[in-house]
Amino acid sequence: MSREHRVHVIGCGGHAKVVVATLRRLEYEIAAVFDDDPARWGTALAGIPITGPVDSISKHDRLPAVIAIGDVQARKAIAAKLNLDWLTAVHPDASVDDSAELGQGTVVFSGAVIQPGTRIGNHAIVNTSASVDHDCDVGDFAHIAPGAHLAGGVKVGAGAFVGMGASVLQCVSIGAGTTVGANAAVLNDLEADVVAVGVPARVKKPVNPLNKKPRDNDMSKRIFLSPPYMSPRERELLLDAFDSNWIAPLGPHVDLFEKEVASRVGTQEAVALSSGTAALHLALLLMGVGRDDEVLASTLTFAATANVITYVGAQPVFVDSNRETWNMDPALLAEELETRAKSGRLPKAVIVVDLYGQCADYDPIEKTCRSFDIPILEDAAGAIGATYRGRAAGNFGTIGAISFNGNKIITTSGGGMLTTNDRELAQRARFLATQSRDPAPYFQHSEVGYNYRLSNLLAAVGRGQLGALDSRIEQRRKNFEFYRSSLGDLPGISFMPEIDEGGSTRWLSCILVAPEAFGHTAEDIRLALEERNIESRPVFKPMHLQPIFKECRVVGGKVSEALFEQGLCLPSGSCMSDADRARVVDGIRSVYGDAGVRS
Repeated sequence: MSREHRVHVIGCGGHAKVVVATLRRLEYEIAAVFDDDPARWGTALAGIPITGPVDSISKHDRLPAVIAIGDVQARKAIAAKLNLDWLTAVHPDASVDDSAELGQGTVVFSGAVIQPGTRIGNHAIVNTSASVDHDCDVGDFAHIAPGAHLAGGVKVGAGAFVGMGASVLQCVSIGAGTTVGANAAVLNDLEADVVAVGVPARVKKPVNPLNKKPRDNDMSKRIFLSPPYMSPRERELLLDAFDSNWIAPLGPHVDLFEKEVASRVGTQEAVALSSGTAALHLALLLMGVGRDDEVLASTLTFAATANVITYVGAQPVFVDSNRETWNMDPALLAEELETRAKSGRLPKAVIVVDLYGQCADYDPIEKTCRSFDIPILEDAAGAIGATYRGRAAGNFGTIGAISFNGNKIITTSGGGMLTTNDRELAQRARFLATQSRDPAPYFQHSEVGYNYRLSNLLAAVGRGQLGALDSRIEQRRKNFEFYRSSLGDLPGISFMPEIDEGGSTRWLSCILVAPEAFGHTAEDIRLALEERNIESRPVFKPMHLQPIFKECRVVGGKVSEALFEQGLCLPSGSCMSDADRARVVDGIRSVYGDAGVRS
């Protein structure tokens, strides 16, 4: 078969089956199917291999593609993200007048009728046995469901959905984003973004204007530091979990989420938990850390890293950062362990933090800890997707801990994961996390346990998020490069470095502000951005400067103190637009202009 008759399909649900059947009737060969659900990779749809995530389609032959997903928002997101040739497909049993115009990526199913003078936009769907009479105008991404009928001169806005069996009177307009319920009869115009049902159709669920997304150039729009970014895939999986009635902790999505995370980070095991903090706490228990022990930990981190040490009754000792990574200084760690070995006071464990999406310099750290037989707990809370010398974050040391908090690069709202290559440790973690319930037909407990397991609902969300991790990383790195290219000429502004041996996710884009050169402090910038409704945040205050840990020993400290004093985390969300990034840059440059300093 010629290249002109080969096509890729995106999506593998029920709608995709109908699209594939249509393409086969048109004598197209479907080269591959792409979907973001990792559980479906390696399986098949109607005998066609499901190759991998949607983002990976660009790595294959640049064939035309069809988005075979019924959900409007999903089609929009995919079309905006991928620069492909989109195939328009009309089933041979459909009737489309020669004067009708069909946009790219639109699919017309069997039995559908499209009459003269009608225009159908891009990536629209005219489903089975639907009819669109003369001179209608159907917008981009609109969906005319099976058996729905539009009389002459009807206008359907972009992204609207006309439900199964619904009828629309001649010359009526349906606003963009509006949903018309099944079997409804629309006799009057409907505004945008409402839900209308019944005979005659009445607005049942108007959209709250406060919930409408503001335009990118709307200065009232709040730009958050790192907001969650959801897609229709997460909603689909969440509803699957809900409909299955696996609501309480544990369930099929928990099992699959654990397997998928373990596969992503390259460990034998992963244990889904209620938070990253829970993962750190259980890790210390599994390592046998207890009362009066000492644990060395990165000082430039969030409080959870240090708090869990106190949970088990141990004492934290903080180790400074180096300038090259902002993470734990391997030389200081080696010096401290050598000194302690001579006095017989080695710590029970070392917690190494992967800061702001970047792995620490693990080769010298692991070598040092091995020489003293000290286990490493990797706090990779915000670093899933990062790499170091080909290894993934979460796969260093004895145990790793990952967070899926709401501000992380992927999120389950609240949640975390413990990762390890030791199956016995993983099983022990599951036991402790489920209240240490003994294997008995009644509730029996021989030791203290914890309620730390993740719910099946949140695991379903996590699976959808994990499938989009690569695209999230790509977007976060794009944010960083935009800031670096737009602000790099300003005196006194520098950026968090990327370790040569690794790949940072740039979970947060961080800058340093030297006030003697820039003319203002990092705090001045933060306040100026806040006045523009833009959220930013200082770099973590080191643990040895925290009031609760002020009596704890610190090794070094000057580097992390300077990073805190001059550091600022800029908005880094996965859904930031060029306009959002430009607002941030304009805000920073305006502060520099006020300083009266010029390069």
